[in-house]
Amino acid sequence: MDIKDSISQSLEKYASEFKRLNDFILNVEDSEIRLILKYRYVDGLSWRKIADKMGESGKFSEEYPRRRHNSFFKKLTKMLE
Repeated sequence: MDIKDSISQSLEKYASEFKRLNDFILNVEDSEIRLILKYRYVDGLSWRKIADKMGESGKFSEEYPRRRHNSFFKKLTKMLE
């Protein structure tokens, strides 16, 4: 396999995973959780930047989106068990 084929396969794999990620996020019912997931996993923002984007400066600490995120995944994990 040459380098072009390898790159092409990698890009296809990443595009497929990105689509799966977006599909998952779009199907989350809670709009605030959807936003947190998008900022974190699509936009790659830090918890601090997510908190800043979610409200007026200083309204949310970086712990707020992190707690909401972790709580969401704990509930999801329990549902899937």
